[in-house]
Amino acid sequence: MNEIIISTILSYFVGIASSLRTDAILTSQKEKLAARLRQQEQSGEALDALRPLADDVRRACLALAAKQQLLENSPAEVGLRFLLGDADFQGDFVEWLQAGGIPEGDTVKARLLQKIEASMQPAGVSASQLAFLRDDFFETLEKAVFADPLLANWRHKLSLQYLSQQVSELRRLNEKAAILAG
Repeated sequence: MNEIIISTILSYFVGIASSLRTDAILTSQKEKLAARLRQQEQSGEALDALRPLADDVRRACLALAAKQQLLENSPAEVGLRFLLGDADFQGDFVEWLQAGGIPEGDTVKARLLQKIEASMQPAGVSASQLAFLRDDFFETLEKAVFADPLLANWRHKLSLQYLSQQVSELRRLNEKAAILAG
């Protein structure tokens, strides 16, 4: 980046010294500088992407729970707020984000449903609300995610990463079994 800034300054200096039109030179250099800044921002975003998804989900869950605590909540919302602070729920939610859109996610979806229902039942949630939760909640959530191209792409990448991790684990287990057998 320093190279581009120095180049811009030098171009300006040369333009003044040679009485050339400096606007064209400056515009070109500014565009290069802006492109470089965008590239650095994207690099920073890429580094942020290296942070585990579980950490981001945990932070988001805790932040949402803290915000909800400041509001007057229904008994069902209070149950869900406590669920947001539960590490097991957060782990299941991460796994659902990764595998929920593919058949491998059915087991984790069932665990999430069980936990959500358990947190809401003491609050006297109606049978129709529980039926919506069981039958339509995740489908509605999936439709919302896949309706947005950016979210759909992100979710697709999560699923591919999840499957890649599963294949790597199967390979590792297969190699271990081959060593033990041989």
